[in-house]
Amino acid sequence: ATYNVFEQAPGSSLTAAHAQGCTIIVKEAMANGRVLSNAALLKHAAEIDCSPDALALACVLAQPFEPHVLSGAVTADQVASNLGALAVAD
Repeated sequence: ATYNVFEQAPGSSLTAAHAQGCTIIVKEAMANGRVLSNAALLKHAAEIDCSPDALALACVLAQPFEPHVLSGAVTADQVASNLGALAVAD
């Protein structure tokens, strides 16, 4: 499913599917990179001292449908930065 800070409409359907035992896999959690240019997200990430990508991914990871998230990272640095989402989501 596509789910991110900009596209949250499927949330209730994903929660219902999860409740029925479905595994939820989220793609486009980074909104094809658009999250990295969103002023509000950048500001909040700076306020809580995390990278913008970690915050965007954490917003998805924290959902009640317990998604498996495909981050789209292609470099080791991106993977390392994306892993920060685990701490932020807690």
